[in-house]
Amino acid sequence: AAKRAARQKKRLYEIAQVVDNRLVKEAMDAAAAVRLKLNNREELLTAADQIGRIALELGEQGETADLSGVDALLPAESTWLWQPRP
Repeated sequence: AAKRAARQKKRLYEIAQVVDNRLVKEAMDAAAAVRLKLNNREELLTAADQIGRIALELGEQGETADLSGVDALLPAESTWLWQPRP
């Protein structure tokens, strides 16, 4: 779980570097504020809840033009397990 959390924290940092969006920056700040260490469950859960709320707000806002920088970070469509319908 710690490796997965570290991987997601790194991914969020990469996204924050290419996206100029207040909510993405807030999520990055929440992730950066928590340390990945043993016996830190409550702090990690609090940060995860905060990031989850930010993600919901980001989805509800509907403004995606400023998220176009994320496209370069996505894996190639040919590697997706799920393929879009033609």
